[in-house]
Amino acid sequence: VCQMVAVHDLHHFGRHGGGQGAAVAAKVVEIMQRDHLADRAAALGGRLLETLRGLQAALPDKIREVRGLGLMIGVELAVPAQAVWEELLRRGIICNLSHGTTLRLLPPLTIDEADLDVFTATLEAILRS
Repeated sequence: VCQMVAVHDLHHFGRHGGGQGAAVAAKVVEIMQRDHLADRAAALGGRLLETLRGLQAALPDKIREVRGLGLMIGVELAVPAQAVWEELLRRGIICNLSHGTTLRLLPPLTIDEADLDVFTATLEAILRS
């Protein structure tokens, strides 16, 4: 998609810009369907939620709630979340901190499963320290 935007100089999409924006969107949908990205997100997200809920069960005084759909996941902490988030960033893990309490994960649909394992191992190490 990015290559299409660059090649066709499609830096601005507007409602009067013709069909370029629609063409890019159609290509994204085509790729998502071809590569079964929604199914992949559901499977990986389910696995990640299960792992995080296991971590929550092991550390109920640290993790208040785990929720999500597909790869959109929130981990609400029962400890100061800012410090955990900053340590994740320091260790190379990029996620958002929402409302000062929740680590919000929204990885690309093509994320490597090993990267999800690194996140959970890193989070566990931080919470146990």
